[in-house]
Amino acid sequence: MKRVLTAILLLLALVLGGCMDSTPVTTPDELKEGDYLVYYTNGEETMLIPTTYHAENTEVNALIRELTRAMNTVPPNGAYKKVRPEDMNLFVRSLLTRSGTLILYYDETYYNLKDTTEVLYRAAVTKTLCQIDGVEGIEIYVQDEPLTDENGSPVGTMVADDFLDNTFGELSFNQTMVISLYFATPDGNGLREVPVNVVYDGSFSMERLVVEQLIKGTGQITGLKEGLVQDAIPPETVVNKVTLRDGVCYVDLNEAFLNKIPEISDQVTIYSVVDSLTSLDTVLGVQFLIEGQTRDSYFGIKGFDSVFERNEELILR
Repeated sequence: MKRVLTAILLLLALVLGGCMDSTPVTTPDELKEGDYLVYYTNGEETMLIPTTYHAENTEVNALIRELTRAMNTVPPNGAYKKVRPEDMNLFVRSLLTRSGTLILYYDETYYNLKDTTEVLYRAAVTKTLCQIDGVEGIEIYVQDEPLTDENGSPVGTMVADDFLDNTFGELSFNQTMVISLYFATPDGNGLREVPVNVVYDGSFSMERLVVEQLIKGTGQITGLKEGLVQDAIPPETVVNKVTLRDGVCYVDLNEAFLNKIPEISDQVTIYSVVDSLTSLDTVLGVQFLIEGQTRDSYFGIKGFDSVFERNEELILR
């Protein structure tokens, strides 16, 4: 893609200048001249938190460098974390087009970002750098190729308003992606994979999104052939909490999950959740809890308090 570009070489080794105020602010209206919002995450890495930063520079190129360094410096408040993981490199160069699009070029370490972390990082970079006069939008390239979404389509130019967040609330970034959900076969004894398009806004984890979509069931899926699959999860089931730790997804459900659908086998109900979650790169196994507590058994399944790994045997091809 040929464009008339103004090159900005980022000198990443410079010492951080400016002044960071560890007190978070709620809106840009609170900022004084020379102040910018630099975005970090909370300790759980579920939301962005803006912190006031007073910049020394005013020239656009220098300001991009300065705010970039600020984002990648350990926050003064120990409750916050920088958005860039340690195993990911900073972007190696940037180009600012005459139209105001700032293109950030990364190496292959960008792919170390996964799911919500990747969305949070993009949001932090975009919301921080788009405050600069002259920067109208952000594009990301990885190994000189445009960043693509789950469907292989270019993410394209991002602006601050693409990432909607409440005051210290959870981040929202609307993007369409395809997830694999496993529903019961008509006889209730097997599972069949159903690719489902969902709008992911980053307001909670991909793991929770998968469980919520399973509970919503087949009625939500447009164009699904009638009689191909049926719901495996009791419809009254409510997700209390979903957390991921060391590859194990802890799924805490309410007691309605125990109201098993009669025509669905015990294993199909369990592995509908397990196989759907382990389709995500982040999940290696699933631990079930009911109202925050483990249970020894789930009807005919003993060892319900153990970690369940993926079971391919129930899946019909």
